[in-house]
Amino acid sequence: MPGAADSSTPPGMPGHQTPVDLLQAIYDTSLLSMSVLQAVRDAHGRVQDFRIVTVNRELERETGRTDLVGQLYAQQYPGIIPSGLFALMLQALETGQPQQTEYFYPYDGFTKWFSCQFVKLGDGLVATNLDVTARKQAEEQRLQHLRIIQQFEEIAHLGSWEYDVRGRSLYWSAGMYHAFDVPLGSPVRPETYRDQVMGEDRAVAQRLVEAITAGRAVDEVLRVHLRGASRTLHLKALVLRDAQHQPVRLMGVALDVSQVQRLEQENLRLRQQQQQALFYAVLEAQEAERKRVAEALHNGVGQLLYATKLHLEQLDLVLREQPALRPPYQEAQLHLTEAIEETRNLAHELRPVVLEKFGLGAALRSICRGLSTPALPLHCELLEESGQSLPAALELALYRMAQELAHNIVKHARGATEARLEVETMPGWVLLRAEDNGAGFAADPPPGSGLGLRSIRDQVQLLGGTLQLGSSQAEGTYVRLRIPLPQPAA
Repeated sequence: MPGAADSSTPPGMPGHQTPVDLLQAIYDTSLLSMSVLQAVRDAHGRVQDFRIVTVNRELERETGRTDLVGQLYAQQYPGIIPSGLFALMLQALETGQPQQTEYFYPYDGFTKWFSCQFVKLGDGLVATNLDVTARKQAEEQRLQHLRIIQQFEEIAHLGSWEYDVRGRSLYWSAGMYHAFDVPLGSPVRPETYRDQVMGEDRAVAQRLVEAITAGRAVDEVLRVHLRGASRTLHLKALVLRDAQHQPVRLMGVALDVSQVQRLEQENLRLRQQQQQALFYAVLEAQEAERKRVAEALHNGVGQLLYATKLHLEQLDLVLREQPALRPPYQEAQLHLTEAIEETRNLAHELRPVVLEKFGLGAALRSICRGLSTPALPLHCELLEESGQSLPAALELALYRMAQELAHNIVKHARGATEARLEVETMPGWVLLRAEDNGAGFAADPPPGSGLGLRSIRDQVQLLGGTLQLGSSQAEGTYVRLRIPLPQPAA
């Protein structure tokens, strides 16, 4: 019999409860705050308030009250009017359409976020409320963190990106869209990096795309087009792996290093200017000292030697009576003549009068004439002499370096039968070349030439240039200097 079957149902199970009891149990165990409200109307049928017909235990717990049944809703909680809830309740009652919203309620002792729903029931409502403060606070904190990240990316010229290796999907932050000048929210893929780069960086971009799609770490520098200009970006990414050590995701950033590069280039330019200024100051001091020594040789030692030669010539009458003394006399005259000539040549080398009066081309040819021999002729030339003019200080520096290289050829070019010294000017640069067809050297330069070459190398470095040195026993030796021309003042 049914009664017997019912008596076998364990106590506390739905079989011992009527449908009303079961509904009340569900009603009271819900995590939603629930109430049934009846509309209170005036003589004209207008809703003035809602009377609370029943509440569940969660609402009693939320409000801390057990006396709400029979009370008027707006009288007990007047904050529903300025918060807009009362108007929402009326809309649900009048239209018969359920209404729901999330709202912040700072009234009647509450300072919380709620999610609510109102459903029409006869001439009233079923109202549900859920405290969503924790979720809202978490969302607000997340949004705050996102805003901070966006501000940081904007200030630091930084963007962040992620790549799902298995899903093959790429995510960009707002900073990335800004860095690549791509409309915010546009679809992106790894190939987007390649599509945006400058032509000469396409190989780097292809390497980047291959690394991303393969799930490898990234560390590349790219230059991208931006409205007729270019921007330099440094992209880096770390690989996140699963338990089997397989790549799952790439977490990356892109840093705009354009300004850093410009500052580095400007800093390099200023350092080079300072180095050049220091070099020219040292060169000027050296030339002043050379001039002083040259004048001392010419006006001092040179004049003294010449006077000695004149006095010695006055012994000519004595030598007629003592012929045996003539050979030593003639030898002394020869030594004095050589000493005077050597002093004159040394004075001219110390003070490049030809450079001052006739320019670098004539000065170079003067060097070669003075050092050429029948066995080793030197050919010196200034190419494109009528082109870009050189600053006087740079001409002097080139003259001194050419002079040192010419002396090195004469001293160390074993077996050479021909040598050449050339200065060539071109837009932005000046080249100085010294070559000979001698035996060369197998590896390092000969010991005797080390100091001069080191000095030239230091001078070229101070001028921001480069030096190449090469030699072989089959082709001889060459030295090539490449020096940037000073930029004209803006």
